Amino acid sequence: MFDAAAFVEQPFAEGRGSVSLAGRYSYTQALLSLVAPDYTLGYGDYQIRAAYNLSERDKISLFAFGANDELGNDKTAKKLFDVGFGRVDLRYDRTTEDSRTRLAVTFGTDSQLNADENTTNPGSYRRSRGLRLRMETDQRVARRVRLIDAREALLCGSVARKTDGGSKAKRREQPASSRQGDAAQSYSQTYGF
Repeated sequence: MFDAAAFVEQPFAEGRGSVSLAGRYSYTQALLSLVAPDYTLGYGDYQIRAAYNLSERDKISLFAFGANDELGNDKTAKKLFDVGFGRVDLRYDRTTEDSRTRLAVTFGTDSQLNADENTTNPGSYRRSRGLRLRMETDQRVARRVRLIDAREALLCGSVARKTDGGSKAKRREQPASSRQGDAAQSYSQTYGF
C-alpha cells in the first residue's frame, strides 16, 4: 500500500443536490526513508464536487480538483522537484430529449519547480494562472445523426517564470477578444450513430 484514499458523498435538498469529497495521500515517504533517509517524497490529490438540480432539465455544479508532487533533499534543505495544479470549474447544464448544452467557466493554476541537486543554483520555477470560458452543445438533427459543437476562449491568463540564473520573466496573456490565432478555439463535428 503506497497511499491512502477516502471518498464521501452527502445528498441534500431531498436528493436534488449532492456534495462529494475525495482525497489521496502518499505513504511513499515512509518507504523512501528506509533506503534514502536524506530525501523526502510525497504526493497528494483532492476532488470536491457540489451539484444541484434546478429543475428536471437544468443543473448547476461546482467541481474543484488538484494535485501536488514533490521531492526534496533534507540534508541540503533543497527542494528538487515540486509540481502542482488546481482547477475550479463552474458549470450550467441543460438537457432535453434531443439536446444537451453546457456553459462553464474554469479557473486554473499550475506551478512547477525543477532544480539540480549538485549545485547551489535554486533551479527554475514556472507558475501560470488562467480563466477559460466553454460552451458545448450536442444536438440530435436526425434519428441517427448528432451535431456536436464546442467553443473555448481564454479570458485572461498569466505566466511567471524564474530561470536557473535567478532572472524573472513575466508574460500576461490578453483576453481572447483581443488576440488572434489560437486563443479562441472551436470545433464542430457531425456523428452518425
